[in-house]
Amino acid sequence: MTKRKRKTRGRTEARTQRDHQIMVETLVSAWLRGAVPRLTNTGACVAGARFGLELLSRLGVESCVTQVDAIGLDEQSYMEVINGKGPTGWSVGALSVTTAPNAWNGHVVLETNDWFIDLTAGQFDRPDKGILFGNGLCVPVGELTHHVGIWQGDWFEVPVAQGHYLFRDAVIQRDITKAPDWHGGLELLKETVDIQVVI
Repeated sequence: MTKRKRKTRGRTEARTQRDHQIMVETLVSAWLRGAVPRLTNTGACVAGARFGLELLSRLGVESCVTQVDAIGLDEQSYMEVINGKGPTGWSVGALSVTTAPNAWNGHVVLETNDWFIDLTAGQFDRPDKGILFGNGLCVPVGELTHHVGIWQGDWFEVPVAQGHYLFRDAVIQRDITKAPDWHGGLELLKETVDIQVVI
């Protein structure tokens, strides 16, 4: 297993890991309380990433938006993928190679040096199929498992409540700032968070 490395801008941060954890928990709390009730599914991950990027920046935490291919798998599909085969059980995905009109193709998450943050992981929830991630998912990067050379390449696995969550950097990268929901995430932040109270 290797630790996922994030692309930094060369700036070191003086905050402790505990400080970062508190900031990430503050972000998740603000997201779940204020923004989630206002979301629609289309483009939610783009809006969520912008919301998180802006709030963490105001809290003094450097983060980056990462475009990923992400899949949720039941146990049967997970075992097939780990063994280099395509999933035949139950799976749900957001892949950059798909072309859905009027939607973001793929998935978008946030990363800091220490945290993997998927504010909209709940889009993948299929409890009746054994897949349950929940919104506001944040995991220390040290808890991600790197699977090398499995089905269609290398994937990282995120520990979740139920089922299996795999992601990799998106095969096709797009200009996220052109997505309509990129601006919507900033509006959600302004509408739902009193920055002076958070800081």
